[in-house]
Amino acid sequence: MVYNELRKITGLNNETVEKYISILEKAYVVFRLGARNLRHELKKTRKIYFYDNGLRNAVIKHFNPVGLRDDIGALWENFLVSERIKRMANRGLSINCYF
Repeated sequence: MVYNELRKITGLNNETVEKYISILEKAYVVFRLGARNLRHELKKTRKIYFYDNGLRNAVIKHFNPVGLRDDIGALWENFLVSERIKRMANRGLSINCYF
């Protein structure tokens, strides 16, 4: 689960991590998507995405050129998902999104 990973990295408890993520969501810095797979839905697995990859890079302190990055897959995933969310919102469409 994402919260457990963040808890390990930050040293904070799950409740505090959840509160911080909630604040970042309300500030439109990040958004969460649930799983489409029923098995993962039951576990309440969610992925956290940034609306802006620049903020994502700043948080993880990783500004290397694309050719030198080891997280290029995650960068592309975040970019494509966030741009789709923004495009649908700009068109006034309400859709269910899953990872």
